[in-house]
Amino acid sequence: MMVEKYTEEDLIDSPYAQMLEKDGQYLSIQIFKLPDEDWTLEIVSPDNTSTVWDETFTDDEAAFNTAIEAINEAGGILGFIQEIAEATEHRPPYLN
Repeated sequence: MMVEKYTEEDLIDSPYAQMLEKDGQYLSIQIFKLPDEDWTLEIVSPDNTSTVWDETFTDDEAAFNTAIEAINEAGGILGFIQEIAEATEHRPPYLN
């Protein structure tokens, strides 16, 4: 069996990927995949802290809907950013 070697140029970005803004604070919803793979969802906060879902998605719209649901469950953009900040302040220093 031959293993495909991919480069960054092989990444396929979803048209659902976008920046969201509230009161000058931004979240970047990134949805991408490699050829013949499922979609990966990542949300990046203003301080470049990345939240990546362990699960992958068969379609990019489902990944986007999951991102919006997670943001809404956190109380919106500012709530999501606050949750990320709180989670990272409790990490051991070697993980920051």
